[in-house]
Amino acid sequence: MPIRGQFLSPILLSLPSHAVARHAAKADVLFVVNPFLSPFPLIRALGRFLPLCSLWPLWLILPPQFAEGFQPSRTFCFPLDGRSLRSPMMEFERRSDFSQDPGYPPIDFRSNLNDEQFAAVTAGDQPALVLAGAGTGKTRTLTYRVAYLLERGVHPGNILLLTFTNKAAREMLSRVEDLTGVPRRAFWGGTFHSIGQRMLRMHGEPLGFDPNYTIMDRSDAESLLTDVIKELDPQFLKDKNNPKAKVISNLISLARNTCQSLDDVVMDFYPYFREHITEFAQFSKTYTVRKKQQQVADFDDLLVY
Repeated sequence: MPIRGQFLSPILLSLPSHAVARHAAKADVLFVVNPFLSPFPLIRALGRFLPLCSLWPLWLILPPQFAEGFQPSRTFCFPLDGRSLRSPMMEFERRSDFSQDPGYPPIDFRSNLNDEQFAAVTAGDQPALVLAGAGTGKTRTLTYRVAYLLERGVHPGNILLLTFTNKAAREMLSRVEDLTGVPRRAFWGGTFHSIGQRMLRMHGEPLGFDPNYTIMDRSDAESLLTDVIKELDPQFLKDKNNPKAKVISNLISLARNTCQSLDDVVMDFYPYFREHITEFAQFSKTYTVRKKQQQVADFDDLLVY
């Protein structure tokens, strides 16, 4: 298929999808390629060292003659018929070529899994809750479930894998890559906080966050809250009968993580502070404003937003 003149040379872009769509509006055909799967060593090297690759999808726009070097399952062609590329999560259609050429040997799910694992792996599209104890093959089941989805034509960019610790996330993604041959970067995978921060960097502007916002640790968050309290009520922390900033920080965090109001949390867990409910609300509101002004986020922001 033809492509217009300005795209006759490969262009490597690390841009949010709306910027890619703006450039692609001048083209007839857009080839979107994962550079980490490129057959060209130079392109793979560029993909490894570009600093923004962890924040935005890396889009490689190629004319057809260059795209021929990529396996069909690794190249995605979009006729530019007015549809926009809406999300940095790359909403590839389910009819992707993964179902025809997954890029790894066929897997015999029946012989590699016990009955319970097989039932979980081959469950339909409806939500499924799997309860299992230690050593029963939970990670194995998740790994094969990913392979099963890939064989059904689901693109890895549409698969989300979440866990609680960095170690567990690395283990899970490593085993998925070993089984399927699909690089871990192709999936949305990691801890709840790591995925939250990626999504907030991509979509946080309507909430008041720039893509380069800074994540505070707990001590930094408490320090900022302390400054807010001193600004609003210089005498509050000097009174030994009043709670310290750390206690107020924990109270605010509990309310956010349990989706309760500050009033309810105080009455349920800190009834002896009920006379300070109004002050706590002021502290919390101003703390939120200060975070956005300074372009910082605490750990709770990564989950709540």
